[in-house]
Amino acid sequence: MKYTDFMDTYYLPPDNFTDYEFWGLQEFVSKESPSPLGLYIRDRKLVGLKVNCKLDATKRKAIAEMENLELLDLEMLKGFSNPWMADLAKLPHLKLLILWYTSLNDAGIKKLSQSKSLEELDIRSTKVREAGIPLCQDSCRL
Repeated sequence: MKYTDFMDTYYLPPDNFTDYEFWGLQEFVSKESPSPLGLYIRDRKLVGLKVNCKLDATKRKAIAEMENLELLDLEMLKGFSNPWMADLAKLPHLKLLILWYTSLNDAGIKKLSQSKSLEELDIRSTKVREAGIPLCQDSCRL
C-alpha cells in the first residue's frame, strides 16, 4: 500500500485479483484487462477508484451506484460517455473527479455541474471549450 495525499487514504495498486473479489469488483477483471482498477481505501472502506480498463455500460452503471466513492480517476478512459456524467453527478460523496485526456465536452460538464458534493474537477486536455468552463465554476482545475 502507498499513502496518498487524499486524506487518510491508501492506494492498492491493481495487481491482486483477491482485492477485487473482496470489494465485489471481480466483474471488472477480464482477459484483456487483468488489472482494471486501482483501489483507494480508508478505514476499511472503498472510497476511490483509478480506472485502468475500458468501461462498457454495465461497468459504468456499477461505478455510478457506488455511493461511497469520494475519488474517481478516469484519466485516459476508454469507453468514456458524456451522458454518464449525469449519473456521476448524483454520487453523494464524490469530491474529486479526474478526467484528463477523455472526450469530456461542454454537454458533459453541464451534467457534472449538478453535483452537490464535487469539490475538485480536473479536466486537463479534454474537449471542454471556454464556453463550458463557467459551468464548473471554481471547482475546475485546468
